[in-house]
Amino acid sequence: MEPIAEIEIKIEGSVGALKLTPELVDINEICEILTEASHLFFPTEKRAQRPLISYELSEGSVLHRFRTLTQSVIGFGAVILQISEVGQIDFLHECSAVAIENFQ
Repeated sequence: MEPIAEIEIKIEGSVGALKLTPELVDINEICEILTEASHLFFPTEKRAQRPLISYELSEGSVLHRFRTLTQSVIGFGAVILQISEVGQIDFLHECSAVAIENFQ
């Protein structure tokens, strides 16, 4: 089995007067997050062409944990670092750029 690593995306905020928790996240929002994460990790591959991406939703405001191949996680980290350094996303594949915009 190939090595697996994890990326965590933390979403903070509120729903009305209530602090955001997993119980307040609608299933449609989770579907959107899962789709966007797939586009971030593997923007051009169809399901049959890419490795498994597993998912866990946890407390801590709302923590979305994605597990996939370590190499993909490292690549994702490099992309985030590059976005941080250059301050723009024009170099990304269109699907990845849209996913980053939607997470923001």
